[in-house]
Amino acid sequence: MEMKNKINKVIDIIKDKNIVLAFSGGSDSTLLASLCVKFCKNSLAVTVDNGLMPKDFINKTKAIANNLGIEHEIIEINMLELDGFKSNNSNRCYICRSSMYSIIKEMGVERNVDLVIDGNNISDFLEDRPGLLVKFEENISSPLVDAGIETSDVVKYLNDNAIGYNNSTTCLATRIKTDTPLSLKNINRINYCESLIKNISQCNLVKVRDRGDNIAEIEIDSLDSILDLNKINLITNELKAVNFEKILLNIDYKKVEKDLVVYKPCKDVEGKVMVENQLPYTINLERTCLKLEELGDVKYSDKINVGMLKYKDMNISIFGNGKIVIRQADNVDAAKDTFIKVLSLIRRDL
Repeated sequence: MEMKNKINKVIDIIKDKNIVLAFSGGSDSTLLASLCVKFCKNSLAVTVDNGLMPKDFINKTKAIANNLGIEHEIIEINMLELDGFKSNNSNRCYICRSSMYSIIKEMGVERNVDLVIDGNNISDFLEDRPGLLVKFEENISSPLVDAGIETSDVVKYLNDNAIGYNNSTTCLATRIKTDTPLSLKNINRINYCESLIKNISQCNLVKVRDRGDNIAEIEIDSLDSILDLNKINLITNELKAVNFEKILLNIDYKKVEKDLVVYKPCKDVEGKVMVENQLPYTINLERTCLKLEELGDVKYSDKINVGMLKYKDMNISIFGNGKIVIRQADNVDAAKDTFIKVLSLIRRDL
């Protein structure tokens, strides 16, 4: 589907409605906010400040909302007061998203809005993001998912329309090694290190990951800006001053969007194509099969842990281990469109 058609589908979802938007100022929510201003009856962008975001996150979010002309509110919470979050286990993002979305949804109820929406896009389902479960539990709409919009689509649209956004909107807790308890001390250490390196390198995107045992790993979007002996010595000395003993530079770091599907010729029928993808998480087949009934009759085999259905003459198999296979599609576009429909119906294990 062409991007114009995808954007029109988003517009159809939000047009003339009263909307509350979960807003981070990142690319996805910025695209939605720009459309809400033009096509919604009323729209409110809500940013939840969990106290764990990069320096200047709130100021950048305010500036982006102001530039777009959307009404904007900021709600402050302290995630470190939640024991389940502080333990920093694999459910951390789920706990955080649950807290934030419940607040945003409550604001939607107070304003009697038609929809509460977020900026998740279809590419997010290819990553290990347990927080995605919350959108379904809280009945939060994701117009970009419904329109089959990918991350690359979003970035191109914003660039083509000269719309600025914040490319550093991930929580600093994601920098701390899983199962290492979170504290204001180790969060502030990361925040300090990232701000320092940004000032020295003038890079837009800097991440410092605490790998445990006082090892810091630096990820940066422009190696040229940091490969200077004086800069390296300054960064090394400053990071060691906050008790990092070893500093690593990830020279292979680059944010690469994953392909939605891998295409293969269909062995069963000549002229047909097959697509597949291995998701980085396991699938709750019981819940997924219930959702897949929107597309047709579903058969489930607990012996091999797979759900199967036929949709528009295509054979679809969803495995509990996260693998999705679509066979006997007429062409690549039909296969990809079907995969997007299926992916949006997947319900993962937590």
